[in-house]
Amino acid sequence: MVNEQSMQFLQTLTLEIARKEIKLPSFPDAVIQIRDALEQEDCDIEKVSDLASLETVLASRLLQSANSAFYNAGGQQISNLRAAGMRLGLNEVRNMAIAVAVEQIFMAKDHPSIADDLAMLWRRSIALSSVAYVLAERCSKVSPQLAFICGLLHEVGKLYILIKAVDFHEVTVDLDARSDDQGSWHPQVGRCIVEGWGFDDVIAETLEPAQGLDGLVAEEPVLLDVVFGAELLCAKGADEAIDFTDRSLARISLDEERLAELQPVIDERMQAMMQTLGG
Repeated sequence: MVNEQSMQFLQTLTLEIARKEIKLPSFPDAVIQIRDALEQEDCDIEKVSDLASLETVLASRLLQSANSAFYNAGGQQISNLRAAGMRLGLNEVRNMAIAVAVEQIFMAKDHPSIADDLAMLWRRSIALSSVAYVLAERCSKVSPQLAFICGLLHEVGKLYILIKAVDFHEVTVDLDARSDDQGSWHPQVGRCIVEGWGFDDVIAETLEPAQGLDGLVAEEPVLLDVVFGAELLCAKGADEAIDFTDRSLARISLDEERLAELQPVIDERMQAMMQTLGG
């Protein structure tokens, strides 16, 4: 039976969604400026590097990422932002800026009672974004950078719900709820947040990939396939078999043999992101 606090909690969420009052802290100015700058035709590494230098944490993470095994196979260490930007590329610099901003929201110190849950949710977001990146790069024509951002933001709705539930002491949040589970609220909440942060609709649509895939007629694998495939792989328990007949995994031509080939790449990407983003 649903207790009174649970009912109040659901009513509060319903009202906030209807009124589009779902809000989390906005991104730092430097991150917004980098995102805006990359939309300009005259944008270059020098300009973006100068903007990144305004955010100390971001500057540090960019250097750390550029020197990780994933981007530095030759082992040549670099120590300045422009060189880091050249090695990473403009799109990856933008993604790292967004990732650092999202990390700071996930790891805020304002909620010590749920710190462990927030940390776990953040690690899962890093894992999902890493898998989505590799699947996009190796199994489709989808932009790996776009897939990375979609994976990173995929469970941001759970973040909000988890924080909101602190005010309702008898309410528990199922962090394992999938986006296609009946009665799952986090995709709707996440969409409000992602739209409020100014991201494109194509990203917001991946928060409920199963729903979008129902009417899909495209022959080539699309972003929804990549994100849903990554979600399936990340949600698998240690003793659970992967259903490679799933339509998204089939559309990206992923089977047991192909996954075994990709696993070292996934592991390397995930390790680099975990080290860089404090996972």
